[in-house]
Amino acid sequence: MSLRLQKLVLRLSTATLFGVAIWQIVSGVNTVDESAGKQPTRPRSELVGTQQATDETPERVLQFNHVASVSLQQQLFDPPPPPPPEVKAEPPPPPVRDQLIGTVIDPDRPQAIIRNMKGSVTFRAIGQAVSDAYPNAIIEEIKESSIVLRRGEFTETLEIQ
Repeated sequence: MSLRLQKLVLRLSTATLFGVAIWQIVSGVNTVDESAGKQPTRPRSELVGTQQATDETPERVLQFNHVASVSLQQQLFDPPPPPPPEVKAEPPPPPVRDQLIGTVIDPDRPQAIIRNMKGSVTFRAIGQAVSDAYPNAIIEEIKESSIVLRRGEFTETLEIQ
């Protein structure tokens, strides 16, 4: 099927559908019950809505008032998201009980001299664990009289004793 023929078919079908829609609107609005001479009315007790009902109130207005007065069964929007769960902060770990007994300040490789709880002395550099008893206590900085340890989110300073 050529492109021109497709366009023609689409235009004709669109025009036909618009015509049918307009015919439905016009014929729906102009329907009159000719056997009674006027549109049927309901008793005032059946009328719902805020509009003051009269004998001349069209049936469609009465139906709309009834539909408008019905409460919705569900929300029209999403409920707000639940609050985020509370994150409990970790308590700080107990302090390192090893002792800093000295530091070696070498520009290329500074070291810390540490005595552990058993009494043995070791030399440790930046990036190493302070001792085998504290594998998560990593030396971050070595100063003349202290070292800074990183334990997870926490930092700790050991002074020379």
